[in-house]
Formats: sequence, C-alpha cells, structure tokens
Amino acid sequence: MFSLVSRFFSLPLSTRMRIDMDSSRHFRGYCKFGDERTQQKQDLRDQVDYAPEVEPIKDEGPLERWPFLNLYGPNQFLPDEVLDGHRSIVLDWFETAEEISNQLTRAIELALGVDEGELSQFLTGKTTAAEASLNALGPLPYARMKTIRYPTGTTVDGIHRHDPTSTQGVGAHKDSGWLTLLAPSSEVGGLEGQDFAGNWISIPHVDNSIIVNFGQQVEHLTNGIVQSATHRVVSNPDAQKDRFSIAFFSSPALNTFLKPLDSERFSKELVDTWKQAESKRNGGEIISDVPRGDLYARGDEPFGWINWRGLVRSHPGVVDAFYRHLVQQ
Repeated sequence: MFSLVSRFFSLPLSTRMRIDMDSSRHFRGYCKFGDERTQQKQDLRDQVDYAPEVEPIKDEGPLERWPFLNLYGPNQFLPDEVLDGHRSIVLDWFETAEEISNQLTRAIELALGVDEGELSQFLTGKTTAAEASLNALGPLPYARMKTIRYPTGTTVDGIHRHDPTSTQGVGAHKDSGWLTLLAPSSEVGGLEGQDFAGNWISIPHVDNSIIVNFGQQVEHLTNGIVQSATHRVVSNPDAQKDRFSIAFFSSPALNTFLKPLDSERFSKELVDTWKQAESKRNGGEIISDVPRGDLYARGDEPFGWINWRGLVRSHPGVVDAFYRHLVQQ
C-alpha cells in the first residue's frame, strides 16, 4: 500500500487528474494540491478519496429526499497499465481496515461494560430507530479512506500556496465519524494532537504503527467518556521530503439514527476512573480549538447528513459540478 501511494503521487499531474474528484458525484477520486478546505482555509496537501465499492442508488425519489444517498457508488481507479494494483491493493486495505475497526468497536463495548452489538449496530445500520421509508432501502454501511501527500516546496504541480506563511497541512479538527486508523508511511513529522489543557503535542513517528483516534460519534454515544482527539497536521514546505499517510475513517451507517447510551450502565470502574481524572483538571473543563459536539449526530435525522454536510463543505468543486441546486435551496 505504501508503495502504491508513493507511485501514485509520482505520476504526472495530468495522469492523476484522470480520476479527478470533481468528475465523481460520489465524492471519490483525486483532489489536487490546495483543493480541500478545513475551517474555510486551504489545506496544503493533495489526496485520493475512497469509500465502499458499491452500486449507486438510482431511484430519484430517495435521492431527492436524502441527497446523502449519492455517497453510495463506485470509486475511481487508474488502470493497471498506468498504476499496477491500484484497485486491488486499495480495496484489500479498505476491507482489512474495516475489520480492524469492527474488532476495536467490540473492545470499546467490553471496556464500557455494555452488551455485544450495542455500538456495532450503528456501524451495520441494523438499528431499530430508522425511519420506515429510509429503512426500506436496507442497511447502508459506510466508511471513507484517504491516501494523502503533504508535499514540500512553495509551488506544487504548478500550484502556488495561497498564503506562503500558512503551515496548515490540515487544520485543527475532530474527526466526524467513528474510528480513524492512520498509517503514516514515513518519518516526516507534522501530526499534532491537542491535550485537555489546550496544548499542542507532536505525535512521534513509530515504524509499522497505526494511530487510532476516536471520532465524534463515539464521544457522543458515550456521553464524553471516550473523547475524540482534536488534531491537525502542520505542513513544512522546507522539509527534506514529502509526508505520506493512509487514513481510514469508519463511520456509522448512512441510515442509522444515533442516541447516546445510558451512562448508568457503563462499567463503574471506568466511570470512577474518568471522574477522578476530570476532578484533577481545571474545573473538569476540556480545552479544544474545536467546539464541543460540532458534528454530533442529531437524534431526529439519519447519520448520512453528517457525512454529506462535511463533504459538501470540503469539496466545492463537486458541489459546483453536481449539487449547486441543492446548496442554493
């Protein structure tokens, strides 16, 4: 997988643009340097986005009512004669990461002391609270993956950094979904996490490691006992080499409705340990550059809206090509 990432970003820009995300109504494909935004600022990276390889939903009725159903569809891959193994390697990694996420979800259930399946039901989409007409489509499991380059230099592929003083590889944020599995493929630094006092801490590179982060929906469902880490990537145009990473984001199913679990049912040992740690902080406050609950799911709408809003906000080119009428509404 790391070889594939390196080979892809070594291709000429014109070849990478053959799978331009702006040509995919499903928000899949390549985003050239500076195309994506976080907190309304340019992210100094380029990337390829993937999601489940499934058939698109073609029924116009559901698509009109729930535009997030457009997230279902095929990925974009270069042919093997251009990038050998692109499709097979990516889909194998995607499947493996999904299995790891499922096993870790079971571990969280055990740690919380809740029944098996109480969290995983939100990933499978087999919840009982789904709206009847949406539920008629069946479970709609979902996840996303990115292969990312944080390149060096003030000009990348002929594209100038909008703000030469900016170091925003990707701005401060909390992941919106379930679990993030991040595999950095080089020793180039830049990933930083924010501790509960608001300090930024550099995350060191460890060979053959995967960094695990909780998304906001795990935080939401556990009433904050499991916290989603605020993090960012600092881009250094003067670094000796590019930084590469592979990020897998598991997600609640598009059709599921999320409601926090009853904390009274959690493991007493776990809750007591959390409260002891909380009492030692500044009034129990958690300081973060991201507002608390900014992407928590709403109990009265399917989770697909969270994925949809985040992608629409980050990828205006896809919106201009396919969904301008929806945004204008």
